Amino acid sequence: TNMVGYLGSVALTRHSSVLLEKLGDVYEGAGQKTNAAKAWAMALQKPQSFQQHTRLLLKTARRLVAIKRGAEAKKLFEVFAKKYPQHPELAKIRAELAKL
Repeated sequence: TNMVGYLGSVALTRHSSVLLEKLGDVYEGAGQKTNAAKAWAMALQKPQSFQQHTRLLLKTARRLVAIKRGAEAKKLFEVFAKKYPQHPELAKIRAELAKL
């Protein structure tokens, strides 16, 4: 909660995919699932590494499913499947996508 306030108040957070992802993680830990999904979605709009991009796509899509926003999650799962067709979790992701 103090961390949420701090990260939310630092101007750099709005421009950093790493800090936005961490803000989402803190929200998630505090049970604020919608805010977590928002922070992760914002992080996806910033430059990130391959590792972070794959992690954010999956984390955000799965959280969107959990908060009953399946249409948005489906789009992210589809982006993942298209961008990373050789990813080892692709079969699992396709199964998750089929449920939406």
